[in-house]
Amino acid sequence: NIDDDKIADKFDLVWQILVERKPKNIVDIAVVWQELGFPEMLNLKEVYKANHTPLRPNTNPEFEFVTPAENAVADKAFKVDWQAHDPEGDDFTIDLYYYNNSLDERFSKLITKSIPHDTKSYIWQTIFVKDGKYNLRSVITDSHGGVNIVNSTKYVIVDHTPLQPPKISSTTHLRSDKWYSNDSPKIDLVTDPENQNDRKYSFVLDHQPLNIPDNFPDLMIKNNELRFSGLNDGIWWLHVRSKDRLGYWTSTSHFEFRIDNSPPKMVSNISWETSNNQITLKWEPVKDLSGIAAYHVQIDTDTRIFLDLVVDKRIDGSKTSYSFVGEHKRNYYGRIKAIDNAQLESRSWSRITPAIRLPAFLKWDINHDNIVDITDLVLVAKDFGSRIDQGANGRSDVNTDGIVDLFDLILVASKFSDPKAVALASQLIYQTLAKIEEFHPKKTRLLPNFPNPFNPDTWIPFDIADLADITILIYSLDGHIVRRIELGSRPAGHYRTRDQAAYWTGRNSNGDIVASGMYFVILKVNGIYTDRQKIVVKK
Repeated sequence: NIDDDKIADKFDLVWQILVERKPKNIVDIAVVWQELGFPEMLNLKEVYKANHTPLRPNTNPEFEFVTPAENAVADKAFKVDWQAHDPEGDDFTIDLYYYNNSLDERFSKLITKSIPHDTKSYIWQTIFVKDGKYNLRSVITDSHGGVNIVNSTKYVIVDHTPLQPPKISSTTHLRSDKWYSNDSPKIDLVTDPENQNDRKYSFVLDHQPLNIPDNFPDLMIKNNELRFSGLNDGIWWLHVRSKDRLGYWTSTSHFEFRIDNSPPKMVSNISWETSNNQITLKWEPVKDLSGIAAYHVQIDTDTRIFLDLVVDKRIDGSKTSYSFVGEHKRNYYGRIKAIDNAQLESRSWSRITPAIRLPAFLKWDINHDNIVDITDLVLVAKDFGSRIDQGANGRSDVNTDGIVDLFDLILVASKFSDPKAVALASQLIYQTLAKIEEFHPKKTRLLPNFPNPFNPDTWIPFDIADLADITILIYSLDGHIVRRIELGSRPAGHYRTRDQAAYWTGRNSNGDIVASGMYFVILKVNGIYTDRQKIVVKK
């Protein structure tokens, strides 16, 4: 009998609201009362005030999940993002729940409560949540009692052993940087942590390094294997993703392989070049998809049937020529095949080249200009006294006895026909011999050291008449070897200056300075003691 809502009893009006609107509480009755324009509005305001309700109807806060999105997978934690606001600027809080998407939302379990209205995300610790698919549920309550409940349209997949992107390999195309002639690759797929024979995959095969397959299983992949047949030449990319038992797809793995099943073209535009005794076979480079790995060069002599081969070898594909030393009076024929990086050869050899033969030169035509003149004699004189096995020009050794000497000069000069040229040849031979005499001593001997006496070091000069191994030995007066100086092989000549003579520091073989006094120096040539000088050390 207490009028607690401060409204005069108007039972008929209240009954009308109860019957027609079915309100849940007194606040709902007051809202309808206002809508219908019933009297006693001042008393109605008191109802709003007593129940902390605005005079206008309250609008619930709005909420939208940003995450989870498609294929959201969590192991130990998952970040939930959202957008939320209240149209009337009221404060609000958010409660988060999760429930198995195969169950009703009434079985929701609490994640956290009373998240402030200015928070936009929350880290859900899923480490203790069982593997499965879960929808999220948010309950948003504003400061005036307005409530909004929103369920996520996408689900979070909790998987504590998440499926990894498939590992792609091939037994037919092992390396991605290598070209293969096989146009039917076999692909093997391995997934971790478990490799099931009924695993579902989706793939794209194209020429792009990055692509993502759709979410529809491809029936071509059976028992984790994928086979292709008759693919075109080119660089191919295979993009594969796998599906987990919980229904999500992994990220994409990419695999590159290269196919070149077309043999390179025939080598063309082959030609010969000669220089002295050297013959060079040249050709134009062959263009091929996989590039040329090598050229197979064959050179035959005297016949065109390529049985008596003087050259049969592969050379690097970056080369477009091959040189060899030919023989006079022989004909040479050549042919070439290209081999690409897929190890395919040209379907046929190049055309056989016309025969090439070295021009015939007389032995005394040293510079091979088809004229025997003073220039040839000068070239021989330049190598005079040298041995062929020590690097002398082989052409200068006209009589092929292994050394360039007077006989070679005479052989060249004897082929001169012009009297003036003969006179010049005689003069050149005389000058050469005189020069040889000047630089080639007649006798091997040891000369006095300088300075003498000396302190602390000295130089020991000597002359050598012929090529020989030279050793300088220094003895004390009691016959003991104080120092051995090995000079090695020396050609004939005068060794008299500081930069040529033997150098002694005045120390023994142990590096100690020798005492003052007289010492003997002996010259040893090819193991034979030849000459002796005495020297004095002065402290």
